[in-house]
Order: sequence, then C-alpha cells, then structure tokens
Amino acid sequence: RQFLSFDQWDVHEDDIPEIDAILSLPDISESFQKYLHHPRNPSRNRQTLYLLGFPRVACNSSRCGGNACICDADPAQAAGRPASLYDWDANGTALLETAKAHLRSLDAFGLVECF
Repeated sequence: RQFLSFDQWDVHEDDIPEIDAILSLPDISESFQKYLHHPRNPSRNRQTLYLLGFPRVACNSSRCGGNACICDADPAQAAGRPASLYDWDANGTALLETAKAHLRSLDAFGLVECF
C-alpha cells in the first residue's frame, strides 16, 4: 500500500501505519468498513474537503513525484492532517453549506483523476 505515502492521498506520515494495518486485514469487508469509519480517513467527503480548502500534508522522503508535487515543502505551512481539519459529524451541514457557497462563487470547477 505504497500509495498511502503519495501526495494526493493526504495521509499524515504518523497515520500511515494504522491505516495500512486496516487495509491489510484479510477480510476485505471488515477492512473497508474500518477504513470508511476511521476518524482520520482522508477520503471522507473528499470533494467537499477540496471545496472548503485545506493545507497539504508536509513533504517527506517518500512524498513528492517530481514536477507533480502537491505536498507542502514548507513544514511551517503544512498543517499535516487534512482528514482531521473538519468535524464532519458535528458540523456536517454547515460545512456542506460553506462548500456549496464556495462552489457557487467559482466561474468553473472541474474534477481530474490521475493514475
């Protein structure tokens, strides 16, 4: 699960061992459920997270794919845990409304997947 250290996944370096252990469970259904409900799952409400905005995780020795680097090279600027930045359970409705307001203020918005 080397992908956990890729920039675009935004998994904090300290969270990689725990999330990797969850993804290593032999029962894929159990693994999926645990990952889905993990409190520092960077996939939760991902597009809403992008619309709200967040500081990227800090770069380290295993991050950054050359010119495609999206991690934050300045550790002072990197909050490091985008998955923990917002409390989706307590503030989900307000966060969604803020994200929708941000979306309405844009002239354009697109989604791109890189593999």
